[in-house]
Amino acid sequence: MLDIQNVSVKFSSASEVGAVEDVSLTLQKGTKTALIGETGSGKSVLLLAVMKLLPATAEISGSVLLEGTDLLSLSEEELETIRGDRISYIPQGGGNGLNPLMRIGMQIGEPLIDHRGYSKKKAIAQSVELLRRFRLGKEETWVRAYPHMLSGGMRQRAMIAMGIAAGSRVILADEPTKGLDQDRIQGVAECFQYLQGETLLCVTHDVNFAASVGEYISVMYAAQQLEYAKKEAFFEHPLHPYSRAILDAMPERGLKSNIGFAPPHDAYSVKGCRFSDRCPYKNKLCDEKKPPFIDVKGHKVRCWQYAD
Repeated sequence: MLDIQNVSVKFSSASEVGAVEDVSLTLQKGTKTALIGETGSGKSVLLLAVMKLLPATAEISGSVLLEGTDLLSLSEEELETIRGDRISYIPQGGGNGLNPLMRIGMQIGEPLIDHRGYSKKKAIAQSVELLRRFRLGKEETWVRAYPHMLSGGMRQRAMIAMGIAAGSRVILADEPTKGLDQDRIQGVAECFQYLQGETLLCVTHDVNFAASVGEYISVMYAAQQLEYAKKEAFFEHPLHPYSRAILDAMPERGLKSNIGFAPPHDAYSVKGCRFSDRCPYKNKLCDEKKPPFIDVKGHKVRCWQYAD
């Protein structure tokens, strides 16, 4: 469905440091993948690169195939016919991406008007049905409301409804729980669980939220992808030392790790493993050479411990 291959992003041709470096992800139809990592790891930049929504100063390499079409090779005019139709992006911020001057029903229905030729009346009627899918309650009332009249969790549900309104089969969600309390986070998780048939790639720094929405987990650190696995394998047997440290730092696991999530600034430019200065298992090779992304029985990891 969506095949991200060797995608890298730089914001200056003179810089050797990239915001995203050589990330590959293949999302099969109907699967849900959570992309986790600390702020600055490149997660959100990757989503924006996939949609070609980065500023003109960004240099993107690699390929992003949506059902065989390379999005990175398309013109802006061609992308406008695809965004919101075949692939949708849900920005972060608790639904703050909504237009404060437009009623909720009109915003949800806008993709139907643009891509399916619906009348305004028909689009708003469909908005009610979309909100019912996510169990907002009093849907006929809320479609006539403005964004400020809804809670953060309700606005986020409206954003998700907007994302799938025109039938997009691929949903990219960027930190959908940012700024929400625990009850509203659970509500957003339920929304994603209601998706049936859509392919989801969700960026989050909330490990518990990732566990609730993702069938697959991918980990990024200092612009690189360090691990990719099925959810069960990741949480039961994480392979990368960074992944183990993240899980050990969770309260329900006893706060056994006190590792900070943000890498030092110079980690982005080291020639070896970017986690080596913080890794209890490092050896000489870790400082000298970048580790490959190794397949360990379907569980992928970037670590010299698993190389032959």
